[in-house]
Amino acid sequence: MDYAWFGTAAAQTFLQNVSRYVDSKGGVASVPFDKNSAFLGPFALSGMAVSQAKADTYLNAWLSATMDDTPYFQGSLRGLCLLLANHSFPKGP
Repeated sequence: MDYAWFGTAAAQTFLQNVSRYVDSKGGVASVPFDKNSAFLGPFALSGMAVSQAKADTYLNAWLSATMDDTPYFQGSLRGLCLLLANHSFPKGP
C-alpha cells in the first residue's frame, strides 16, 4: 500500500525483493505458504512494483489458484488486495 500511495523508493525495493522471492519459488501459486489470499494476495501485489506484465502474471496466478478464503480474515484480505490491484483502494493522505 505504501508503494501504491506514495511510490517511495524503499517500498519499491522491498516489493522487488518480494517479487524475486516469489520467482525463486516458481511463482505465486508455488510459494510455500498457506494457499489463501492472506498470503497469496500480497505476494501477487508485489508484482506492481516491477512491471505491469509481472503484476498481471502474479494476479492471474493468485486468482486462479485453488485456495480457501472462507474464513473471515482470509476473505477480508482478499477484498483489500483486490481493491488495491484494481486501483480502487482509497488514496492515502
